[in-house]
Amino acid sequence: RPDLIFHLAGQAYPARSWLDPALTIAVNTGGTANLLRAAVAYGRPRVVVVTSAEIYGPISAEDLPLTEDTIPNPRHPYGVSKLAAGELARLYWERYELPVMEARPFNHIGPRQAAGFVVPDFASQLAAIRLGQADPLIRVGNLSPERDFTDVRDVAEAYWHLAERGRPGEAYLICSGHSISIQYLLDTL
Repeated sequence: RPDLIFHLAGQAYPARSWLDPALTIAVNTGGTANLLRAAVAYGRPRVVVVTSAEIYGPISAEDLPLTEDTIPNPRHPYGVSKLAAGELARLYWERYELPVMEARPFNHIGPRQAAGFVVPDFASQLAAIRLGQADPLIRVGNLSPERDFTDVRDVAEAYWHLAERGRPGEAYLICSGHSISIQYLLDTL
């Protein structure tokens, strides 16, 4: 009978969701449904369900600032799966009074981040170049997009505060509130 659950399990790569949409939805949405059902059965602990800011889809300057009330517009199966997981959290509060809060994090970076995300991918290429293991050529995509990046340690702290003080049934954006271009990240590295 746990007192608190942080639910971060899932398929975390939006691009991969196009390769197997049904698996992404089963893991992210179905997994959340299973966890919430178990939480109700085992004492109704406080639960933080981590979804994603990817539920909002592409954001233009006129869409800013985003708030928890911004209408979602997911553009891939991953976003759809996280939107559905968040809706399940709200429903479990309404139907079962399970004290569950939804965290909608934006991009986060920090120690031990897996390959497949922009910062570790750039860093690993730069390290290989420096060690003489690769030609001095960095493979990049579009460097002009701007994203909200937050240090993963700050994100973890935000989850903890949300678990302690969040209002059940509510969604919370987890972000820095500042955008940084991908070009700036590469230049900094």
